[in-house]
Amino acid sequence: PVYTYNPKRTMSITAGGTQIEGKILMYQTAEALGANKDVVIKGYYKVDGYVAKNTTDHNVQIAPGTSGAASATANCDWTAFSTTWNTGAVGDYHVLKFGFWYAQGTMTLADIVIEDTEGNVLYDFASDANLAAGDITGAAQHGFWYFGFYGEQSEFSGHIDPVYTYNPKRTMSITAGGTQIEGK
Repeated sequence: PVYTYNPKRTMSITAGGTQIEGKILMYQTAEALGANKDVVIKGYYKVDGYVAKNTTDHNVQIAPGTSGAASATANCDWTAFSTTWNTGAVGDYHVLKFGFWYAQGTMTLADIVIEDTEGNVLYDFASDANLAAGDITGAAQHGFWYFGFYGEQSEFSGHIDPVYTYNPKRTMSITAGGTQIEGK
């Protein structure tokens, strides 16, 4: 069977009309993850309703050095990405950008995980209880995530899903107690 990716948690931006740049930035990560630390950022993105605003300078930006990026000028279904990035110094304006440039549409990010270079999880978007769920109608910062735009505020919106709670369809357990030597 064909595998269909189902995200645990998403956040999205929509840029429309005369909007030049709709974006989600990772901002001030040194404060949250440690200064000058190399990290690996993994997750998924998809783009819907992509329309270029001019013929030469339009694209979808999925962070520098990202592998798994789809065409810079097209819609795409869930696409895995991974990039290595340095958090920079505390207080630096050091950002990693996801968004549109001279284009409109909706970009959705999902299940972003940040690991150190040894594979230890430093951040998991799916369980970030500090990232307030709901609609975003203007520039706003949530933790180290910044939602912003360059153009008309009325043509920009965003959304953050609530924290995902896993509900298994089926479980199995075993209990051993008393003088039991081995539970099977």
